Amino acid sequence: MERCPSCRGEKVVPIEVVTSQGIGYGLRPQGCGTSRAGFAPREPFASCLSCGLVWSHLDPAVLRAYIDEHGLELARQHIEELDGGPFRDLPDTDVGHWIGAAISEIDALVRAGSSAAVRRYRELRGVTWDQAIRETRDWSGLTRGEKLELFGWVPKKKPALDDFDAPFP
Repeated sequence: MERCPSCRGEKVVPIEVVTSQGIGYGLRPQGCGTSRAGFAPREPFASCLSCGLVWSHLDPAVLRAYIDEHGLELARQHIEELDGGPFRDLPDTDVGHWIGAAISEIDALVRAGSSAAVRRYRELRGVTWDQAIRETRDWSGLTRGEKLELFGWVPKKKPALDDFDAPFP
């Protein structure tokens, strides 16, 4: 995982620089819809003449809000994973850790645009190529719950109030 060169933090998201017909630029987190121009950083860019590193500063709250509002399902799940880890909604068991790690691995491959995502999914699930292709075709649009179900984890349903027998008629 890439770390921030300034604070060494691990919560790093890729950003695309988008331009508007030569009039200006904006920054758009990867995995957000392309219909928006993005948002501008607070300060101009700076660059190191020794190593070539280019940087600027964004308000983290603005970045998170932008991803929450405009991000695709996979981008929003990436933020959840950065905040809560890959096992965030699973029990602290070997099976829970395996499923969380497997989904995290496929998510990372899909975010990177790697064609290896289908192969790795097939290896992890032990399914045919046809099934792996079909189930990963829209991986970036699947909810976390749908991904968990594909790996065999179905959370228990909470009983509704009308499921209980009332002691009074």
